[in-house]
Amino acid sequence: MTMLLKGDKVFAKGDKVFAKVRGYSHWPGIIDKVEEGDTHETSKYQILFFGTYDKTTLSEKHICSYEDNKDKYGQPKTDNFKNKNFNKALVEADKYLSPNQDLQDINEENENSTILNNTQNNIGQVVEKVNNYHSREETDLETSLSLAAEVGNALLLENSELKNIINDKSNENRVLNNHISALMEERHVLRQHIHDLKQTKSTYESEIEEKLVYSENKFLDIKGKCSEFEDEIRFLKDKLTR
Repeated sequence: MTMLLKGDKVFAKGDKVFAKVRGYSHWPGIIDKVEEGDTHETSKYQILFFGTYDKTTLSEKHICSYEDNKDKYGQPKTDNFKNKNFNKALVEADKYLSPNQDLQDINEENENSTILNNTQNNIGQVVEKVNNYHSREETDLETSLSLAAEVGNALLLENSELKNIINDKSNENRVLNNHISALMEERHVLRQHIHDLKQTKSTYESEIEEKLVYSENKFLDIKGKCSEFEDEIRFLKDKLTR
């Protein structure tokens, strides 16, 4: 087990880890919050666990890197009924790629996948029953009707689950479309603001150019008058010296 030692890199928020809580095996999770202490040994980490979404706070000695210890602690357990949450946690941990990723999205994806898999398994079991029934030499009406009812119920269940998933996805799509519309409206407002700023800039530039031309002409006019005054002064001086 890879432990942090003094001087090693401290785990950061969003890091994927295995954490050990008394009474449980090493469980995958992410660092949800860091409470820094004076030393590594006194630092505390709030862990958000995959699968159950429980939270707890642990010291570094109870935490180890997920990637470095995946082969040791990240193997699915065979008794899925008893270890359903642990196996689910491993799947979610593998799908968690970035600190910006929403665990709720991963959970919903897993739940939809589980529903479809269970429904398909039920249909598979019914199909197997039908095939076994047809392979028999003797058949009876009651069994045929029973199997037909099972097939119908399985297909209805699959259809119902698919409708629920489609409805959920449609709602998600509606929310995303509303968000996109809001962003497009915001983009339009920003573009209009940029256009207005460019127009204002152009107006100011024109005014500045006009004032520069006016100032230049004024300067030349004053310079011309100064030259006339100088000529007149020289003329008067010459007149006085005669």
